[in-house]
Amino acid sequence: MKILRLFLVILLPTIAAAGLRASFELSLFQTGCDSAAAVRVETSYLIDRSDLSFVQTDSGRFGVYRAWMEVFQSDSLVFSSGWERFDHLGIGEDVTYTQKIPDLEATCLGAGEYRVRATVQDQNSGKSTQAEWVVTIPSLVTDTPCVSDPVMMARPPEAVSGNPFFERFGLLVVPYADAIFGEELPVLHYYLEIFNPESDTLLVEVNVLGPDRERLFAGDTLVIEPGTTPLPEVGSIGVDRLPSGSYYLQFTPIAAANVQWLSGHSGRRKFFIYNPTVTEMPSDYLEARSRSAWSEVDSLDLLEVFQQLRPLLSAPEQKRFKRLNSDGRRLMLSEFWQQRDPTPGTALNEAQERYLVRLDYVTLQYRTSLQEGWETDQGRIYLKYGAPDSIEQHDFSETADFTRNPDVTSGPDNFETSNNLSRTVSGAYEIWFYDTLEGGVYFVLVDRQGLGDFILVHSTKSGEIQNYNWQQQL
Repeated sequence: MKILRLFLVILLPTIAAAGLRASFELSLFQTGCDSAAAVRVETSYLIDRSDLSFVQTDSGRFGVYRAWMEVFQSDSLVFSSGWERFDHLGIGEDVTYTQKIPDLEATCLGAGEYRVRATVQDQNSGKSTQAEWVVTIPSLVTDTPCVSDPVMMARPPEAVSGNPFFERFGLLVVPYADAIFGEELPVLHYYLEIFNPESDTLLVEVNVLGPDRERLFAGDTLVIEPGTTPLPEVGSIGVDRLPSGSYYLQFTPIAAANVQWLSGHSGRRKFFIYNPTVTEMPSDYLEARSRSAWSEVDSLDLLEVFQQLRPLLSAPEQKRFKRLNSDGRRLMLSEFWQQRDPTPGTALNEAQERYLVRLDYVTLQYRTSLQEGWETDQGRIYLKYGAPDSIEQHDFSETADFTRNPDVTSGPDNFETSNNLSRTVSGAYEIWFYDTLEGGVYFVLVDRQGLGDFILVHSTKSGEIQNYNWQQQL
């Protein structure tokens, strides 16, 4: 069955990239299911419209993509849903890089552990991208306050009627899965649902945390009267004063003995700021920012920080980290950045800030269906060496002229042993050039499956993998 639906296209800041790009978000709600014991699971999508392929017809150009959601339990498929969506460009109409298409799939699940997969595929080009989550649905406790996942939005929710696609409690709630705010989107809007059956008033404080989970400032305090059924709460926070980097939106109950969060991150959502004109943290945030926050990082978060930092760690440092307990790991991380601080004694560590900006970029840009951005070869290279000076890109099934590639006529590259210096390749590949690193080096990354997962196959950088016949892998 095919559905023709009027698209909601929003204009947002973005980074142009090759291939199909989409961001995903998973949210859990207590409402929206026929059974009071079930939890509504929503997977939201934000698709780069400029990455869709459009086919020319007499009445304009048409694009079509399929967005679907799958749920697995113990490796068995228990739910699958998705439809084809059509997009139409009128005669003379074109697409810009700032246009995004939001979409949504949902189902209701009982208590248990599940694996949820969201996928988007361009039906014209075959390109796809996906995300997966492991989700534990709790058994709902009817006499305990319950808070849904927060949803971040690029625009404030509007009152609507008639049950439109993104409607919740009479509001148009369009999730902003990219979660990039700042210069173009100076205000972060949020939505969540709170149920308070108890006799006491529930207070929930809205905080903005820095990249190390330290509190920068507080927003509104939500006041939930006793005896309320699930109630929508909306609000906004200005983020135009924050420099580029990663942050967290945190909802914290005050003086509440028991609050049930529907998901494991306990009311916390990560978001990103792109503010190129803001170079320093506001002075009224610096005091909180300068305090060491490693003491507040739990063991699981420490492991994630370690994985994100691995490109900068030497082999002995990696072994040391694995041997330490949680307290030792916190101390090691604090010492690691203190040693690299170019301006000791100031509140801001420029080396750490620069790395966090890179981390934010690779998290968004190089994530695949199976790996986080920092786990990919592209992400590791970017984190360790920074942005390349130039990138040479080659798509699938194009005719590649290997005589134009570096070192083809001199050096150890042995292209002359093959007559296939100009042939059709079966894998997309990129060559990243760093002009000032060791006098000029390059990295060759190959996407053999066409899924956007580029693997490093050769580099002239010392200490990296070398295979001067890498072109034979295409």
